[in-house]
Amino acid sequence: MKRRALVALLGAGVPLAGCLGNSDATGEPGRQFTGSRLGECPVSRDYGVPLPDGVSVTEARSFVAGYEPKYVSDRLVDADGERASVGAEPSTTVRVVDAGDDRIVVGVETVWSVTVETENGEGVRDAVESARYYLDERVVRRTSDPDEDPVDGELVACVPA
Repeated sequence: MKRRALVALLGAGVPLAGCLGNSDATGEPGRQFTGSRLGECPVSRDYGVPLPDGVSVTEARSFVAGYEPKYVSDRLVDADGERASVGAEPSTTVRVVDAGDDRIVVGVETVWSVTVETENGEGVRDAVESARYYLDERVVRRTSDPDEDPVDGELVACVPA
């Protein structure tokens, strides 16, 4: 009987491997990228924007100002499935929303225009995207949902330790 309990206990621990340990800045376990999970983290999307070198307002603003226009061009302009071309490159306005000792939330608004080929010819439309970035010493997250806490946003980068 004791052997079965031991096997069951060991078997239950295997699915949890890599999920326990130190937590991230939110205090939630299982969100830290260590060991083999680090390879799963999107450290770069090849946008050519260097990751922040620390948690400072200057570093955060610089990263978001460089990253967001490329993100918009890559993820939003081409996401509609239409034949579209960028009429005016994304223009980004960055502002710091909240800064603490070990984390920063940056708000950003990006405006661009797109020329879309339709059955009736070409049409030009302007678009606006508002988002917030959460940056700490380990991760960068992004959300465009005004009701979502940026710490729960889409993981866009992990900062190597």
